[in-house]
Amino acid sequence: MTTQLDQGWTWETAGPVSVPRLGAWQRLSERGAALVLAHPEVPEGTFRPNLVVRLGESGGASLALLATRAVISSLRSLPGAHVVGHEEATLGGHPARRQKITYEQAGQAVCAVRWLCVVGGLSLEITCSFAPEQLMGMEPLLHRMVSLATVETRQTTPPAGAPAVTGPEPALDRTASEHLGRPLEDLSRIAAVQPFVAGGHIVGDEALGLLMSRAEDRAGASDRAEEGPLRAELAAAGLLDATGVSTTAGRHLLAPLREQTFSFTVGASRTDLATSLTAWVGPAGAFLVSGPAPAGDPAVPALGRSRVQAVNVAGLPALIVSWLGVGPAWSYTGEHLALTAEAFARRLETGPVTSPPGRDPGLARMWREPWLAWSLQDAGAAAPASTWLSAGTAGQHLVFVNGTGGVELEPFESAAVWSVLARHVHDGMVRLGAY
Repeated sequence: MTTQLDQGWTWETAGPVSVPRLGAWQRLSERGAALVLAHPEVPEGTFRPNLVVRLGESGGASLALLATRAVISSLRSLPGAHVVGHEEATLGGHPARRQKITYEQAGQAVCAVRWLCVVGGLSLEITCSFAPEQLMGMEPLLHRMVSLATVETRQTTPPAGAPAVTGPEPALDRTASEHLGRPLEDLSRIAAVQPFVAGGHIVGDEALGLLMSRAEDRAGASDRAEEGPLRAELAAAGLLDATGVSTTAGRHLLAPLREQTFSFTVGASRTDLATSLTAWVGPAGAFLVSGPAPAGDPAVPALGRSRVQAVNVAGLPALIVSWLGVGPAWSYTGEHLALTAEAFARRLETGPVTSPPGRDPGLARMWREPWLAWSLQDAGAAAPASTWLSAGTAGQHLVFVNGTGGVELEPFESAAVWSVLARHVHDGMVRLGAY
């Protein structure tokens, strides 16, 4: 069923669900989907943004179970999937979960935002998908379409043959559930099943300097005797040949540095680790130099060595999110939390060896969690563009200094971290004229 809406919108209906569609978008058919809305056709090699509605039988399952099964399905079926966010939301006026997932499809980076809810005997899923470089236009548009969606409560009988939600109810996060007064599923186990997967090559810092010099030295070899051991190290990594000339792998790795780039660093620290990831980003991709990943083995690479790799620009935000270990968490501290700069620094350096200041239960929970402070800073900038605190199951917090010199922590949804990084990369590419 299709009906006209003002300002170029059209209502598209499937069962009890109605979603607005821009006039230029198309309604398509897809097996297993009740409704598919797609962006006008795009050039070959470009991801086509879309919105997909799926209906199923709830079978008496809770919203927590529906959302948990969706996470499991995504991690099993989507290549390179990383669940970034999992938050409370509403869909057509009904309690819902909203999940943000990054993955790869046919070599393209994709971001999917999924809403799930249970209405009577019906389970409802709306998934919006777009490429990271389409973030600025597509994410707000797709969010707007879902925010306007309606669900007719008098039509909650599942369609014939609809898949049913099955499985045991998930464990609950008792602390978060008690604090907010409603059942909230335990999200802590998701991190364990989506560890950071390292790529690239590990080289010594001196060898790294020689390698990066090859970005301008296309012809290659140098005969300086002192470079012999460094060339041997890079040759062992498959980046130079025996004469010191870049191999195919070496040329691919260095390709981003041979064009105009912008650069930024993500620095991260906790009680047992201080590390960083620096990216040079341009039309030919992103060249990365990083220390140990907060989400990985803190001893790899060892001191004096770095991991180097080249990645597609569109996949860079997801890689950084995974490197940091950002994932779903219930952030519910409410208003900004204020600490003295000394108390914040001491807690970050020594861990929860002292009691938290005040009696805020949200702060008390966050205080017990492992802390990772991280910042995003452009090359040449005097200060970070933003500083964040990842506090385990207590989630993400934006860190800033107030007018009195104290530190304030503002809770943020985990999903926002990917968007912040994606916008930062997008803005840099726009400055280069690459987008």
